[in-house]
Amino acid sequence: MALNRFDKLRGTVHLTDNANMVSKEHPDYDALFKIRPVVKENFKRIPPEEHLSIDEMIIPFKGRSALKQYNQSKPHKWGIKVFVHAGKSGIAYDFEVYVGKGTTKKHQQTSLGISGDIVLRLVEDLPQEQNFKVYFHNWFSSYDLIVALKEKVETVRRWSASLKEYIQVPQPAAVRSYNQSMGGVDLHNMLVELYRIDFKSRRYYMRIFYQLVVHSQCMAPVQVTPCTAWRKNHHPG
Repeated sequence: MALNRFDKLRGTVHLTDNANMVSKEHPDYDALFKIRPVVKENFKRIPPEEHLSIDEMIIPFKGRSALKQYNQSKPHKWGIKVFVHAGKSGIAYDFEVYVGKGTTKKHQQTSLGISGDIVLRLVEDLPQEQNFKVYFHNWFSSYDLIVALKEKVETVRRWSASLKEYIQVPQPAAVRSYNQSMGGVDLHNMLVELYRIDFKSRRYYMRIFYQLVVHSQCMAPVQVTPCTAWRKNHHPG
């Protein structure tokens, strides 16, 4: 296909009928209306693994959109924030695009605030009574969320800068599990960077769409082999 032909087709991609879009003042207004037919499906059809983590990712975007945010600490400082629910293997099982106050639906909102609501939203479809372990960092944490995580404490060796020697310190079991299993979203983000579709677009929903295509590309081999093993086979260096 010729490049001009490809660009013309790419410029006409629409994922929903704009005639059905309501104004911001309407009670049924959806900030993700233009991408909702794709977002609502997510990746829930893949059976989840035991150790899961919840963290944020940034979809690079510098166009005009109320969803665009600036985060100086991220490799891509301008973009659209997405909360991702991923396994230790790097496979993403669910996600939620951050749109501000309406990120979670009214029936999903609790007294935990938006951070706690996002955690509950992303784990709501996990099978019950199967002993899943879910890890998240301090932005999501609150007393009400972690009160049920109290476990026995074990002792570990840590270097003391003041005493200049190793000392024994108490460590909750949850901390050890966190350190071993929290990196799932970071691993998935790294895989996404390897295959990112870097077409420039002023339409925010197209950047989200490209991101979902890369998500799917990374996770396509999951039925045959874990995503990380597939990456090693194709990128041995």
